[in-house]
Amino acid sequence: MLDFLIVNINVWTIMKSDWWRNFLKLDDNIEIRRKTFVLYCFSYFGSLVIIVFAIRHWGQSNLLNLTLFGGVFVILANILYFNYSRQITPSCAVASITTSCFVVLLVYSGGYEGTALFWAFPFPPVILVLLGPRWGMLLNLLLFASLIYLLFLADFGYALYTQAEKSRFLASFATLMMLSFIAELFRVKSHIELTEQNFEKQKLAHTDQLTKLPNRRFLENVYKERLLKNPLEHFPVTIVVADIDHFKKVNDTYGHDVGDNVLLHVATTLRRGIRQTDVLIRIGGEEFIIFYPNTQHAVCQKLVEHLRQRIESSSFLDGEISLDTTMSFGVATALTETDLDHAIKEADSLLYSAKLAGRNRVM
Repeated sequence: MLDFLIVNINVWTIMKSDWWRNFLKLDDNIEIRRKTFVLYCFSYFGSLVIIVFAIRHWGQSNLLNLTLFGGVFVILANILYFNYSRQITPSCAVASITTSCFVVLLVYSGGYEGTALFWAFPFPPVILVLLGPRWGMLLNLLLFASLIYLLFLADFGYALYTQAEKSRFLASFATLMMLSFIAELFRVKSHIELTEQNFEKQKLAHTDQLTKLPNRRFLENVYKERLLKNPLEHFPVTIVVADIDHFKKVNDTYGHDVGDNVLLHVATTLRRGIRQTDVLIRIGGEEFIIFYPNTQHAVCQKLVEHLRQRIESSSFLDGEISLDTTMSFGVATALTETDLDHAIKEADSLLYSAKLAGRNRVM
């Protein structure tokens, strides 16, 4: 039982979560779509509102007009850049920094009849969404500090706000800023937790429960799709189908518990004998399949022969039971994505040829 646990832990350690994250799809696009939607709404709707007020109050204050039209120009230029580049991170950063500068200049100018303070409130939540809790809160704190300096410490400014207006504005702004930060922080945490739960469910569905290796579903639904989607990164790919020799005899003689331990022993030995870029899958029973991406046939034959010798030289020990394990291998290469299914069938056929030829060999 102890040997079983040790082997199981060894395989599980090898097939850790970082490996699975290279293959399983995590829907991080939800956050990107959310930021994109907010960026579009903020840019177009916000620009429209600013333009309406700029036209309505044209000529009343040069600084106010410059602030309004300058803000609209930068916001629209940024969204045009995003439409062209699709770079969401720099576009969100530019929009957030522009917004902060716009708020400072607006408060400095006083706005229309000293109403600028009212227009500062929509922006802290937008900044948090665009930049995320950490950087969004940092920029909001810088904005808040700038407003404190502007309203209480600076000896300049167009607007004349009363002490009550300034103190109540800053208190309300700080309250909104903190509540928005808390809401965004816990929303992000919830999203991460749900994403992790989804990842664990996907991993469980694509994992062989005994060996903790990827299973046949992983081969059909994940890995073959990856190969066919990015052929230049993987082909030529050499496929090896392997089978434990005389495994039925082990089960009949020693029972299925020992048979399971033999499977774990072989799975661990195989995984340790391949490269990090290679993919080992248990496709059922005592049969495994190994993919060697970007590997020519002659090179792979040497790798598999080394693997065969490794299996042959690693005896299985379980208490008083000592068994010599061997495997038979069939090797075929797919030069292009159109050859993949044929190469898998050919490797499987060569495996049976190796069995008929006496087992413990590479065909």
